[in-house]
Amino acid sequence: MKKKTIIIIAIVIALIIGLIVILNLTKKKDLISKTKIVSGVKFSDARIDEDNGKYVFYVTVTTTSKTTVSVEDFDATIYDKKGNRIETLTGYIGDIDKNSKKEITIESNENLSKAYEINYTLRINND
Repeated sequence: MKKKTIIIIAIVIALIIGLIVILNLTKKKDLISKTKIVSGVKFSDARIDEDNGKYVFYVTVTTTSKTTVSVEDFDATIYDKKGNRIETLTGYIGDIDKNSKKEITIESNENLSKAYEINYTLRINND
């Protein structure tokens, strides 16, 4: 009886470990949410959600500068895992000072489900 119980417990533990390994292997590993700093502007907590065939890109923007930065707009170029460009989204930031953050939302009809990495390009207002 004791031997059967030990075998059952060992099987259950092996199944749990196997499930954990499988879930970790199939989990989408991407660089989308990686924080990036471009010309003193920090892009963080980026994510892409899908809702009824439309994709929505979200990113939090702050500044690393001690003065206000005036950004006309920015491009978020989205790449797949192989480095192929999927889409370039354009968003508006405006003025951002050291004590503020902006949540940027951009909708897209393009399929962004294979998004892996995002690179940002800024257009700074130098008036």
